[in-house]
Amino acid sequence: MSDSFVIFKDHLKTLHRFLTVNGYETNRIYPDGLSKEVFFKQLEDEFKTHTEILTLIPRIDDLRIHMSGIFTHKTLNRRMFVYFCPLMDTNISQKVSEFLRILFLINNCKHGVIITDRNLSATAKNNINTVKMPDDDDDDDVYNLYHFTDKTFIDISDNYYTPNVIKVFNTEEAKIFCQENNINGSKLPKISVDDPLAAFYLCKVGNIIELERDVGLEHSIMSTQLVYRYVTPIPFNSRR
Repeated sequence: MSDSFVIFKDHLKTLHRFLTVNGYETNRIYPDGLSKEVFFKQLEDEFKTHTEILTLIPRIDDLRIHMSGIFTHKTLNRRMFVYFCPLMDTNISQKVSEFLRILFLINNCKHGVIITDRNLSATAKNNINTVKMPDDDDDDDVYNLYHFTDKTFIDISDNYYTPNVIKVFNTEEAKIFCQENNINGSKLPKISVDDPLAAFYLCKVGNIIELERDVGLEHSIMSTQLVYRYVTPIPFNSRR
């Protein structure tokens, strides 16, 4: 339980940041200093407010599910289902199918995130890929699915060496940005769609990320500068 206590706290801090930077409402804040008993009781009570999920999950046999929830975007007509998959046994594809079943039954929810304790099997990946839209599609009327493992679901922006993300231009905004600045987006420095930073900000291929980074020169007039990265597909030799 002690190990899970630390893991759960880290995940919930990351989840809060993940939802915030991607524009979703969340009030999941668990102060430091809570005892394990109080922490898990608050987590369970908060999970019970997600009545839609409770009606769709017949039995909760893993506390990880209590970190799951349905979250509403602050400005867009969009909801996201975040599913902390129970610790997986040999039948990983069955767990993924359960995630998809729940997502399909949630009203007005086409965005889904699944966090697993390990990498997916080929069958499980195929189950997701047959449903999700390509990485270059920004359409909210189709299913947009994202997968993280416990090791990859991290707030990369918390790293000292990671530039601050100022804005993510979606595909249409990126086209306008390039037209207004008379540039070819594909000629900008690249960042792969599966890069930890791009993944955490739910970027799509064709998006442009505006970053602010330290110049690193003591006598420079400017202490920071804006840089841009064009989001590209996963390199073929990096695909698994």
